[in-house]
Amino acid sequence: MNILKSLFGKPGEVIGDPERLRDRLFGAVARDDPNDLAALCRANRDAIRRAYAVWLKPKPEFIGSDPRRVDWYGQNLLAIGRCFAQVLDDRSLLQQLQRPAEQGPFGAWDSEFRESAEMMRAHQYEDALTRLSDLRSKIRSFVGFDAKRWEGVVAGHIGSCLMQTLRADEALACFEESIKLCEEAQDEDGVRAELSNRIEALRWLDRHREAAPWAAKLAGLYESSGNTVEAARYLARARIMAAGEPLLRTTVAMDGRVYEEDETPIPLAENVQILLERNRITLERCTAHLNEGGKHVSKDRYDQALTSFARAMQFDPYEPRPHYESAVIHSWHGRYEQAIRSYQETERLAPGWFLVRSELWLVRQVAAGRFRGEVPRMLSLLEHQPPEQAAQIAQAMADRTPDLPQAWLMLGEALQRIGRRADAASAYRKGLTCAEDPDVRTRLLTYLGASEHPPRRAELEQAAALNGHLVSGAVARLLLRSGKSV
Repeated sequence: MNILKSLFGKPGEVIGDPERLRDRLFGAVARDDPNDLAALCRANRDAIRRAYAVWLKPKPEFIGSDPRRVDWYGQNLLAIGRCFAQVLDDRSLLQQLQRPAEQGPFGAWDSEFRESAEMMRAHQYEDALTRLSDLRSKIRSFVGFDAKRWEGVVAGHIGSCLMQTLRADEALACFEESIKLCEEAQDEDGVRAELSNRIEALRWLDRHREAAPWAAKLAGLYESSGNTVEAARYLARARIMAAGEPLLRTTVAMDGRVYEEDETPIPLAENVQILLERNRITLERCTAHLNEGGKHVSKDRYDQALTSFARAMQFDPYEPRPHYESAVIHSWHGRYEQAIRSYQETERLAPGWFLVRSELWLVRQVAAGRFRGEVPRMLSLLEHQPPEQAAQIAQAMADRTPDLPQAWLMLGEALQRIGRRADAASAYRKGLTCAEDPDVRTRLLTYLGASEHPPRRAELEQAAALNGHLVSGAVARLLLRSGKSV
């Protein structure tokens, strides 16, 4: 509707009854008649100012409970407010629409929302969902920017509760509604937050290509707000999603930013970290039980830990960590078939997750009688020893079991940390003579190639080509891209 055309419109009718005046104004909006709307606003300027606050709180019997009618009502009031601002140079009606919540009826509901948020923090999502749904019903009987903003926030929280209770389809619908409400309320922060939620819901549903354009849109919103770091990150993620996001991939953290491996700036900074990124988020209840299980492990309460990890699996069927942690416990206690099944499930959910490939290879060898049963736990304990002591223990393991590639790998790592680079390289080479699985072989090749100055291209190229240890493979590729290898 072009309001500017109404500047020279016909004189409007003076209407004394506020409800009749409201209906006439709404009729002009419905007909998309800017001349009549402007004329009515001019002729009834003072009456509209007096009545507008009352119109913001419509009688329930007039507006009903249909969300579409609530939306229709709010759009009418917004059109009248815009007419006042553009034709009469009077923003007082828009200011009433935009008035902070504590000055309107929503302030009384703030404690109800806070209680719901506290329930969510305590992972009581079902109770929070009931409370938030009731709150949303109350808010929907009001109009204005504040009502839209509040409803958008509440709808987003409802979506989060649904997401955390494995109802991602329903959550997606809530996030879509929340985005629309936030856009209507001109809540830019809310739009960005709910777009992110929408993307994660689509990823959870294995609809990654559908998520790609929304990630690109979110990148544009961050760019327009001046946040170029987040803009670049979401643009890169959009590219990955559009191509088909893998279950697990490596990314690079450097100088406070996260990059996809192929976009990492060269030369590399000193503080480079290789990250593992899954194609789904981890749900909160799962994380809570994982943390609980970790505490049990630290106190040698392994049966309780397994119970916690089993609960974590129930609350997030796509998360690899509870299967991985369970496999480690089973391998330590000689339950090799259970360990193998748990490692296999880890690999299915997240191919290349941490040390899953080498540990699966090792437990199969132990189950076949090739290595002693205490080897998996000894290797785990060795990781936490000071380098001098680790070198002594690893040397003894390597002497006793010369065909155990992990012993040579850990010996080389320990020797390298205490400055014995030539001895470390020798250990890596001995490990390569018996390294059968690609995970340990990738690590040995990367360590050997990187131990020289400049790094050795031959070993790095072999490591980069193997589908073994993901982090070491990424390190090899980055070193090769840096151009400093020979």
